[in-house]
Amino acid sequence: MQTYTARNALLLLLSCSAGCIDALSYLQLGQVFVANMTGHAVLLGVSLVAGETYKILNALMAICGFFLGAVAGSWMVESGSRLTPWPRTLTVTLWLESALLGGIAVAWALTDTRAPLAVLLYVAGSSLAMGLQSAAVRDLKVAGIATTYITGTLTTLAADMVALMRHVARPERVPADHPAGLLAGVWLVYIVGATIGAVLAHSRPSLGFIVPASLVIIVTVTAAWRFRRPTV
Repeated sequence: MQTYTARNALLLLLSCSAGCIDALSYLQLGQVFVANMTGHAVLLGVSLVAGETYKILNALMAICGFFLGAVAGSWMVESGSRLTPWPRTLTVTLWLESALLGGIAVAWALTDTRAPLAVLLYVAGSSLAMGLQSAAVRDLKVAGIATTYITGTLTTLAADMVALMRHVARPERVPADHPAGLLAGVWLVYIVGATIGAVLAHSRPSLGFIVPASLVIIVTVTAAWRFRRPTV
């Protein structure tokens, strides 16, 4: 049980980092989402109608970067052991994400370049990192959990709440591993992360990307230590 508690805590930190980087990217990278591709489908459609070339390129760069990251992440975690709640390949994938986000955070903090081409590269790198994370977390197969977008999480939470109320209405014991708490937690910490990102974007814009990068690095280092041996 402690193993799964540790896993859930790491998933919450990843959700917080995704919410933070989505807020930062929207406010500092030209109103673009790098983790939430659902929102991008809308933004892309609006930009196409408005004929806003740069926003179209921004959205396409985010979508392509995310997709390539998801492909790479899926390939990397494919060989992970299903006998452990946190496969070693997932940690390896998060190391790569950490390197990408760390590089972006350092480059953003140390350079003053905010030229359109540079911003597109930041969008591509951030989206690639979020795609890696999405694929890695998906491989855990935790019902309803996706740390980079929360629409499906909210839907699953609603369904689980209905199931929970049915359990309460009957003299049956609610299963100990009921996921409603984790689903609600993911949704809430995503909002917390977005709030932190918005505050950083307005108060310390040059240092903003250090926070989500640091959260992912903390998750990766903790996972490398906590799940260093397969646990059945």
